[in-house]
Amino acid sequence: MIPTLESAARSLGTTNMLMPLVLGDLTDELARRRTRNGEGPSIAWEVGHILAFRCQLITLLGTPKESPFRVAFATSSATDGADYPTVAELLQHWKQIEAELQAALESAGESTVRRTIEGGGPTPGNRCSPRSPSACSTRRTTWAGSGPSARPWGCRGRRSW
Repeated sequence: MIPTLESAARSLGTTNMLMPLVLGDLTDELARRRTRNGEGPSIAWEVGHILAFRCQLITLLGTPKESPFRVAFATSSATDGADYPTVAELLQHWKQIEAELQAALESAGESTVRRTIEGGGPTPGNRCSPRSPSACSTRRTTWAGSGPSARPWGCRGRRSW
């Protein structure tokens, strides 16, 4: 893996370690329950949203990856979750995309990263920062590791984005 991607890989690895713990004993009903008195997204929607952006990151790293989550979780608002995948299905997709993303991180070269930075990311005008080529995904890759699920390990503060 090229040094430019090592920081992003560590962040993604932390989330990969936490996600099975977060979803491990969660029921489908709880995962689909919306936050903010029924107005906000559910845990299932957030996981699907992160998966959609991980597919996008795989593509940015030079391996075309069509996201099965794009319509439901990246271009649409949260719903009641009746049509969302089950927790078991989300975890299965997580493991599959985790392996694909790790392979993409390991195979991406400097030219791919440079092209992503200079080319504007996944869509025209969506520029990644030269200091952090993974800036397009940083917020979503670190979210799961900084929320309430991380608090037993010492994180007592609020997310600050």
